[in-house]
Amino acid sequence: MTPTIYAQDFWGNYLLKKETGLFSVLVNLDLDVAKPNYKNVLIIGTEIDSCFANGFPKVAGLQDLIEFSDATAMVLDSLTKHKLAGIITYKCSGFDVYYIKDTTDVRDRMQKLIERSFQNSKTFFFMERDKRWNYYYSNLYPAYFNDDFFVDQDYLLEMVEAGDDLTQDRDVSHWFYFNSDRRREKFKENVEKLEFKVDSLVYKKDKKYPYEIKITREESMNPASILQVTNLLRSLTLSFSGEYDGWSTETIIKK
Repeated sequence: MTPTIYAQDFWGNYLLKKETGLFSVLVNLDLDVAKPNYKNVLIIGTEIDSCFANGFPKVAGLQDLIEFSDATAMVLDSLTKHKLAGIITYKCSGFDVYYIKDTTDVRDRMQKLIERSFQNSKTFFFMERDKRWNYYYSNLYPAYFNDDFFVDQDYLLEMVEAGDDLTQDRDVSHWFYFNSDRRREKFKENVEKLEFKVDSLVYKKDKKYPYEIKITREESMNPASILQVTNLLRSLTLSFSGEYDGWSTETIIKK
């Protein structure tokens, strides 16, 4: 949970929306190609009280998760070699996913820690053999990603961390830039066929691509749906040699 745990690795953070709610997955992507020879998966977590209605932690809840993660990591440090593979946040709970070399005394020492320092918390402990890293690939590693995927995810995560549950459809605006008015007009014709509303056409002479267009359409905020829309718009923009400058929408926090 703290930067000192994973500062030297390449991590990705993304959202999943399932019937039971929103999941945030923070995954160590380096482990796909540089796995240590640890064949046991350990999942340990705790529930928190200070969280939004969408299940994501408020500041005090985040501090509670960090305190729990730091304490359990110290126990593992004293017992066996290990690697933090991911962190899952879901329904006012946080779960640290480790791959560990040796399971000896892990369950007993974790139980003693919880009884001593977290006796009033609801905690979770799961450990099993996983030599093929099935949990990592089934529950942590994204099925698809690139730089644009994480750009979209970063914005969605900002909304969720502010308390948005992403259940309400809303207007989403997008900005694009082209090097000629003709290309912008061709792009405009195509997006209007997709039922986007053109909000503005602006000429900015100081930019390399001075012909700006802003468009808006009501969208589902399901992370998978947003990814489909932005992928489509990025492809369409490239076909007219333009630049896509991202999207924006309002954050909605239900009372």
